[in-house]
Amino acid sequence: MNKPRRTAPLISLSLVVALIASCSSPVSGRVEIAHRATVIISAPGFTASDIEDFSTPFEQDDLSVLIEDLPDIAAFERPAGPVALISLGRRASSNWKAAEQGAEHLRSVAFVSVPALRNLETDQLKGVPLLELHSILDRETSAAHQSIHDALSVAGVPHEAVTYDGVGANFFAKGDPQYDPATARDAAGRVHEWIMTALTTRELDVTRNIP
Repeated sequence: MNKPRRTAPLISLSLVVALIASCSSPVSGRVEIAHRATVIISAPGFTASDIEDFSTPFEQDDLSVLIEDLPDIAAFERPAGPVALISLGRRASSNWKAAEQGAEHLRSVAFVSVPALRNLETDQLKGVPLLELHSILDRETSAAHQSIHDALSVAGVPHEAVTYDGVGANFFAKGDPQYDPATARDAAGRVHEWIMTALTTRELDVTRNIP
């Protein structure tokens, strides 16, 4: 796996000091969420075992993990704790619109190999930290994303993009011939750090400028 490229540095959880009101004191070096957080994982066309690189870390954190094909975020019955959305694969493209329409319910979103839709109202995502990862060999996703990141910057949406070289679009899915274990683990680690930082702190609330 070649070294991934990214548009801004990741924030280390070890440096985080500002906690949201729903969090209690750190336990064993980690922040314990007083109201159990929910992570919705949407990967249409893939099985739960295909995406376990992404689901397992949150389960180990004792978060509630819901796996749904195409969740209706706007109609989602909001739980007591914060909510994050992770989308994987091309067939999850409609989740860009779902995240936009349900932004008030979301604490953070992450897209892995998910082409952005056109004509998104990116200003609706303001205040929802967004992480996007894809292979540069995935031409469909790559072509859709320069304009969306420009729009996110204009709208003031905290966001970061990470690209990988030398792997296929479905590098994240264990049951797919394009699965690349090292890239999948790297992507899953970045998604986990991003989501947990957003769920437990205010560190990602400010706009992160792309150099």
